[in-house]
Amino acid sequence: MSEETANFIEHIRAKLIPTDEIIEISLQKKQLRLAAVLLPLFQDQGIWKLLFIHRSNINGFHRGEVAFPGGGREIEDQDMVQTALRETREELGIDKENIQVLGRLLPTETVTNYLVTPIVGIINWPLHIQPNPDEVERVFSIPLDWLMAKNNWKNQEFEIPDRGKINTIAYDHYDNEILWGFTAKLTQALIAKIKEEEQ
Repeated sequence: MSEETANFIEHIRAKLIPTDEIIEISLQKKQLRLAAVLLPLFQDQGIWKLLFIHRSNINGFHRGEVAFPGGGREIEDQDMVQTALRETREELGIDKENIQVLGRLLPTETVTNYLVTPIVGIINWPLHIQPNPDEVERVFSIPLDWLMAKNNWKNQEFEIPDRGKINTIAYDHYDNEILWGFTAKLTQALIAKIKEEEQ
């Protein structure tokens, strides 16, 4: 690992919430369910990228959407990190030994009444990925530099079935995919942390 890569990783780690830091959350008010996603960073030929999935059209409210690997917390999960790592293994076949967890972002509510904890990690690369066809139609990545460019995204209005119109972040097409909504919001939250200057 080069010094530049190590410094970049430590910069991100320093900006995230440590995974062992407990955040008191009230779930009773809105009957929120707990969930977690992994924001998987990796370096490919010197270029930092973020990994996404295109969910299958088989079932679920979020079918057919671009997302991060993740899902609802299960009873056996000790914490939200374990939820994110378990879901990543189930959806992409990536074992936790191949993921270096750096920290997390603030939990964020979804329109489907979940409280999602975004876990940020670096995956070993290159790596063989085995998508679960019942959950994942496609796996793709987008360079961080492209995601950071202000001219590649804007606020846009979308019509959500049974929920009406919402105003949300939407990126331009990339590799025939559209990154928008909740996943785009989490992407922007990560980018904001990366762009933060050292204190």
